[in-house]
Amino acid sequence: MHKRSTIAMIVATTGLWLTAPASASISFTFQDPSSAMEFEYVEGDEKTDGHIGYNSPSPLNPLQLTIDASDHGLEPIVFDAFLEIDLDVSTATDLGFGAIADVTGTFRFYDIGGGELRGDFPMIFEGIITDGSFFVIGTTGAQVSSSTDDSLVLNAGPALQDYLDLGSLSLAEQMDSSFSISGISLTGGGFGAPGINQFGYLESFTSNAAYVGNAGIVPSPPAALTLTALACVSARRRRKMA
Repeated sequence: MHKRSTIAMIVATTGLWLTAPASASISFTFQDPSSAMEFEYVEGDEKTDGHIGYNSPSPLNPLQLTIDASDHGLEPIVFDAFLEIDLDVSTATDLGFGAIADVTGTFRFYDIGGGELRGDFPMIFEGIITDGSFFVIGTTGAQVSSSTDDSLVLNAGPALQDYLDLGSLSLAEQMDSSFSISGISLTGGGFGAPGINQFGYLESFTSNAAYVGNAGIVPSPPAALTLTALACVSARRRRKMA
């Protein structure tokens, strides 16, 4: 069985829509904003793949992106954020209880409070997805990816790195990401589960969306060197005392 199908069935049968942070060193979350449905999927055809985009709320009503590294002594921080999603979606596989497809592309969060114009907004962080999973069950679904199966890399932008620098920290290689979607509205009209079109792609829809991401964090290189040096000094002292 394809690994994406396995992921979908595990999530579907256990109800784990990844709508709360897992136990991790740092978490990234936003709840669905109060504005209209922002998550937009456009079906593919014989010439182009499907596509996922996001119509981010205006700077007057930004996303509230919470970043929490309190496990490492940092206070949680809330960014007024702008989100861009640019994901290509493959043809879908009918699972009987839903459908699943592969996705490849990027998403980026920007700090609206850090610049006057959209082009000036400093990036908070980005996700690079390669063969991640996108599945729909009824009027709900999710886009999930993880470093466990090499489908995700998260990179800190200037805004996130400034936060991590307060604790001399950097992102580690262990990470996961999930956009959970709900209230699917078919582009052709009405609510309901999207079908699969004649070209094998999920039918177009918009929906609500929330986000959860998690990553390990480690001491930044200078801090790591300091910790190593302290450990060596401590070891030498123990040997002398012995």
